[in-house]
Amino acid sequence: MPGPTMLGNQIDIIEGFPPVDLDTAGANADWLNLKNVESVVVLFVSGVGTGGDDPALDFEQATTNAGGSSKTLSLPTTASTRVWKKQAATSLASTTVWADASGDVSTAQLTNADGAEQSLMYAVEILPSDLDVANGFDHLRVTIDDDMSATQPGYLCYIVKPMYPSKPDATPSYL
Repeated sequence: MPGPTMLGNQIDIIEGFPPVDLDTAGANADWLNLKNVESVVVLFVSGVGTGGDDPALDFEQATTNAGGSSKTLSLPTTASTRVWKKQAATSLASTTVWADASGDVSTAQLTNADGAEQSLMYAVEILPSDLDVANGFDHLRVTIDDDMSATQPGYLCYIVKPMYPSKPDATPSYL
């Protein structure tokens, strides 16, 4: 008899924003509700772009899924164990090991000076306790400015570890 599936029981994957050209649109991810979440990994992927057009991920928190009372979310002080990246000149296919990305953290922003010139993947673990829960903040989102000077593809998803496991076809909405 097969055991429970990973999808729904151990993780759920929610699109923050679809693949976009960050040069023309920037990107505002959907607000993610962390009320029934143990943790979430924000996964951002970008392709090779133009030098100096480095994507900067801004983290925000809010009290509602409409962005009520939104304010910046400082990245974890334990960034060296919760902020990781893979980076390579052209393709991440042979980049198997994650590197510490804590040096790319600046309070509520994550960026890398060579981020546009290479393929880049960031993984940032956020816990609900990282938010200002005492004041009712329980929603998270990531935004990226559109100040690029040339085409820069990017995509963001949330990989959620649910507090209450379920079947893949019965997972709750985290938006």
